[in-house]
Amino acid sequence: MPEPTPPPTVVGGGDIATALEQILRTNVPLVQELLGLDDLGEVKTWQQVPTPSALTAANLPSVVIVAPRMTTQAGRGAGSYDGVWQVSVAVFARGKDHAETQAQIQNWAKVIRVAALIPTSLGPDVPVTLRWVGEDSDLVPEKESARTLAGCEVFFDATAETVMNLAEIRNTINAVPKVTETLNTVTPSN
Repeated sequence: MPEPTPPPTVVGGGDIATALEQILRTNVPLVQELLGLDDLGEVKTWQQVPTPSALTAANLPSVVIVAPRMTTQAGRGAGSYDGVWQVSVAVFARGKDHAETQAQIQNWAKVIRVAALIPTSLGPDVPVTLRWVGEDSDLVPEKESARTLAGCEVFFDATAETVMNLAEIRNTINAVPKVTETLNTVTPSN
């Protein structure tokens, strides 16, 4: 019996978010130790949601990974497409007071940035490279209303060299036998 043919690779924002989460789960504790930021604690909640503000309930610190849209129009090569997605990683944390919370958030941004950029690709199943494009630490901006809760967001461009290989997909589909004749049977009803 021949080996089954693996399905063609088609990369989407959800694949990128999932691969990035796996990398961060591995690398965040290592980077915390390397930077001497063990006091930030272990991430209690990991979520993939449409927007960082969609986080509804979580134990803190909490990480939210979002890959909502492409940042440029998809490019087309010889039989394939490539694309760049906007990906962001938000961290929400709570401290004893405003100053401690803001310090935690700024340190979390450092940890996420380094942890995400350690690998040169998001892995063999998701051939994507990340580029850091910025960060924001103003997810909970009103100092008086949320003194001990804050969030930061680290932004990346995730470039997929081959989002989908149309030539491979077409070859696979064309290998499926075509229906050339159909038989119609009419059964009279009573």
